[in-house]
Amino acid sequence: MESIENSLRDVALSSSRVDEASGDIHGEFIFAPDFPAFAGHFPGHPVLPAIVQLAAVRVIVSATLGKRVIPLKIVRVKFKSMIGPGESVRAVVKCVSEDESRFRLSFVLEGKKGTAASGEMICGVQG
Repeated sequence: MESIENSLRDVALSSSRVDEASGDIHGEFIFAPDFPAFAGHFPGHPVLPAIVQLAAVRVIVSATLGKRVIPLKIVRVKFKSMIGPGESVRAVVKCVSEDESRFRLSFVLEGKKGTAASGEMICGVQG
């Protein structure tokens, strides 16, 4: 998983910022046709795996916090449309503290076909 996170951060992540008014984290990924997660998923009809979409949410938050975000629990998630090679995906993430060591991420990923995924997960930080 760490190599996919590195690819997301180093290759696909094109921007991330915090909205001053809402505190939401906004990010954008551009998934080039040669992005490693497309290899073998699925031959002849590549789509971005769901686990990589969840990792993308954590990578945006990690880039903003300057710390590695660790998933602890998926509260809910819904995948609504597929993300293919060459697509730009926008993310909006709301981060709410649960306690001193955990926080809840509520997210929406938007692709060219509208909402690609949305959900919530509980995470911690490392480092």
